[in-house]
Amino acid sequence: MTSRLSDAEHAALAEAAAKANMSMHALAVEAVRNEVARRTQRDEVLAISSSVMEHHRDLLDRLSK
Repeated sequence: MTSRLSDAEHAALAEAAAKANMSMHALAVEAVRNEVARRTQRDEVLAISSSVMEHHRDLLDRLSK
């Protein structure tokens, strides 16, 4: 896969990689993994929250009054 970055994005990636003592590739891969994990966790939390809210809808309605 080839990534096309703007000059500013490339410079920011290079600077961040240097600070982390990592290659730009390794840092980019880590960023992708972190973002995928974050989105997966968010989706799981939303699904669980929705399920709990549905299960306890009557109670939540009474508490809101």
